[in-house]
Amino acid sequence: MDKQTKKYVLENIKRKSIKKIAQELGIKERKIKKFLQKKDYKDNGSGSQQTTHVSQPPRLFVTLSLILIVVMGFIAFGNSLKGDLLWDDHYLVKNNIYIRSLGYIKDIFTENIEPAYRKRFFFYRPLQVLSYIPDYSIWGLNPIGYHFTNVMLHILVALSVYWLVAVMFRDNILSLITSLLFVVHPLHI
Repeated sequence: MDKQTKKYVLENIKRKSIKKIAQELGIKERKIKKFLQKKDYKDNGSGSQQTTHVSQPPRLFVTLSLILIVVMGFIAFGNSLKGDLLWDDHYLVKNNIYIRSLGYIKDIFTENIEPAYRKRFFFYRPLQVLSYIPDYSIWGLNPIGYHFTNVMLHILVALSVYWLVAVMFRDNILSLITSLLFVVHPLHI
């Protein structure tokens, strides 16, 4: 379409149907529809057109949703920052020689952690033990750091749930509700 035809379509689209404009201009309806799709217009069946923005959720809503998920994560699990290392943390953190040096990375993937504290305990979770290496290098044996890392990882998973539901269902309200339920659910304690 030339510039003048496009201008005519845009000026008359709110008053006339696509069919009527196509007849007046002597062009095919699909050409007008294609042009309007590029301009983000949608036919609502009444002959008039209206602008829609279905493909992009409002940025403010998404931003506020993400902030709310983070805040609710800290409200639900922030009190764990004051906690101490508990029963299995003594084996997994305090007495675990594998987290104290990068030289043990091969052993983390090939053995259970029982040689680390000389007790029969069949425990093979290499990614968990691997995640303790940067924690130990930053925080040492301070439990606040380990709990902070866990809270942050949980919040990141909740944000991922938001993204996944938004992609699958294209519904930001459902995404928000789902991720809020996930981030505060007591089962994750």
